[in-house]
Amino acid sequence: MQSKIPLSPRRLKAVQASPSKIPTKKSNGIKVTLVRNSNPKMFIKNYEFTTINKVFSDSILLLQLTDNPTILYSEYGTKITSNEEVIRKSKIYVSCGEEFFKTIPPPKPVSPKISLSKEVNVQEEEEKQEEFSPFADFLRERAEKLTAEASVIASKEAEARAKSKPTKEEKRLPDDLKIMPYLIVLSSLPFENRYNIPESELLIKQLQSHQLKLLNEHLLYEKIRNSITNKSVNEKLISVAISSTKEMQFKDIQIVFTGKHFSGKTSMLKEAAMNVYRKVQLSNTPDSILFVPLNCNNPDFSNPASIFIWIANSVLYSMEYCVIPMMPYYEEFKDIIYGILDSPTIPTISQEMESIPNLNASLLNKTLKHLYSSYHHRDGLLDFLTETIKLPISIAKAFNLNPLLVIDSISQTQVELSKISKFPDYLKTVKVDEIFRDSLQNISYIIANEDDFSLPAIDIQTSDLIQTDEKTIKIVFRDIFNQQITYEHIISDIFKFSSTECHGCPGYLNTFLNLVDMINKYETARAESSKSEYLSMIDKSRELPIRTLLTNLLYLLNEDDTFTNLLTKLSETNKIRFELL
Repeated sequence: MQSKIPLSPRRLKAVQASPSKIPTKKSNGIKVTLVRNSNPKMFIKNYEFTTINKVFSDSILLLQLTDNPTILYSEYGTKITSNEEVIRKSKIYVSCGEEFFKTIPPPKPVSPKISLSKEVNVQEEEEKQEEFSPFADFLRERAEKLTAEASVIASKEAEARAKSKPTKEEKRLPDDLKIMPYLIVLSSLPFENRYNIPESELLIKQLQSHQLKLLNEHLLYEKIRNSITNKSVNEKLISVAISSTKEMQFKDIQIVFTGKHFSGKTSMLKEAAMNVYRKVQLSNTPDSILFVPLNCNNPDFSNPASIFIWIANSVLYSMEYCVIPMMPYYEEFKDIIYGILDSPTIPTISQEMESIPNLNASLLNKTLKHLYSSYHHRDGLLDFLTETIKLPISIAKAFNLNPLLVIDSISQTQVELSKISKFPDYLKTVKVDEIFRDSLQNISYIIANEDDFSLPAIDIQTSDLIQTDEKTIKIVFRDIFNQQITYEHIISDIFKFSSTECHGCPGYLNTFLNLVDMINKYETARAESSKSEYLSMIDKSRELPIRTLLTNLLYLLNEDDTFTNLLTKLSETNKIRFELL
């Protein structure tokens, strides 16, 4: 039964003056709980909601508001703007203009002390617990979800171990597997460098002594060589990492463990991580912790995340973006890899590939489709490289899995771009002088390699300009993209040129424009003269879209109005045709 709220003198005077203003219950409403946003302990249960305007008028008296209410919040902090958004038996926070639940800090939840001899007080204790925080139910459901998830995994692994008991010889692991490496990845951590730390205790000491300074890196990439069976070390390591993250007040935290050899120890790591989460109170605790074996030597083709890691590594391996000692099944999948890059249709696996152990053909085809659509979304290598960093989360969502962040050798390309403030926010984690220079350098090697394509190539100094001719087009790529001239310098000069009144183009910008002009002429010649001497020798299956990479760069820069005006002026003065996507 709902307890009556005593009338304050101000409210009693108002009621006596205007008895008609006393709210009466309507039978056609839905029951909700009205909560005073500035004081959540002041609430009215079983209020029958009909319209938002009715709530505004009733809540002045019911919640003893000192001002007229203007905003209604849901229990999750979202603004309620229509009557249809109100859910039965939910909480509605009535605000007089202040932010959601920000005026006073919510008290910490306290476990109710229930005595067996006083069962009558159980309901009252539960009602008191509800008053402590509007997120109590949400946190409790999350804890129950993690606990249930861990118990299910532990029971499955226990059944698997019971069915197949290893012999003494199987228990003996090679020396290189006794020290089992795993990765801890904390996203949104701006640390300076990536460290290869031989012992996890060293990382713990470094975190505790604050030797890792907060600079401009957006990734902490630590390879820790430590036995996974050491539960106390794992738990201590996770605790220090999460505590440090909490002190830095970052928004997004994802933790993913990957390793070559788990040997049924996944539940042990997961249990250690969840023990830490119970001890460390985080407002942004991840929805779940997903452990993905990073095993290129023996990929699991029944796991979409493992499929992605293998395919992405294969693509980058084929383009010389990462050094992987061994890529199994690379020859069998080589056509698919090049199909992702160049094929006009979505590649699919062949019947010969279906003989690979644990191969889920349907799942692999879906992953290939996702990779293909990501790469050909704007037909650009830039987008493919950018998406490659974000694809693990997209893959998880595409297959209705919990969001995860899997970082391996691909993450070596993910660094900051804070020097150029005009770039879009979603590209702030891409470093121009690595992505653009290295990608063009690798592409240039493929195109200018005489053994593969027999294209004429010359070496030039950074001060020289690219020479183009209508009849003979010289592909110049090798020395121009070195440490002295990078796309970071080019883009920086573009922005300097767009923000100042100058009559001549800077040197790097001039080189860039000539490069675009050369590529335009190159593609024009390719379209007009398909029987050209050098074009006939190009291996069509390995030709990569160079010009698209540059036009994508222009597309991204074109988001700024100032740069749009710059492109118009440059197009008129230099007679260069920019085809923005």
